Amino acid sequence: MSKQIGLFEKLANAAGHIYRHHLTQHPRRKALWKDCWHKELKPPTLEEWPAVKKDFRQMMDVITSRSYTQWTVMDTLVRTCVAVEIICWFFVGEAIGRRSFAGYIVPANYVDKKLASMVKNHKDNTYDIAPKA
Repeated sequence: MSKQIGLFEKLANAAGHIYRHHLTQHPRRKALWKDCWHKELKPPTLEEWPAVKKDFRQMMDVITSRSYTQWTVMDTLVRTCVAVEIICWFFVGEAIGRRSFAGYIVPANYVDKKLASMVKNHKDNTYDIAPKA
């Protein structure tokens, strides 16, 4: 009669296979991640700024000349996805910066000093209006 392998033994065997697979793949994946990190996430250098300015100028020319109406659907879809990605990264950075998804934490008794002085110096003249005869 064969011995039945238990659940934990199966999990341990699977974990061993996964570990050995990733052990052989780790150097290649690490090099790939490092290459992507250096190419995609570093800020532009001084030598790259002229190309950035040129691309921005081209984008503004496309908008002002309305030549985007000649784009294919695929071009439009790709450029829209890139724009949405940039906008989403902006909002993710904002959420990380304020450490909250809901918004900035403002005390309940906070009153803006400028607004408080405006209210204090405001003369309510709604009752000074003479009735129409």
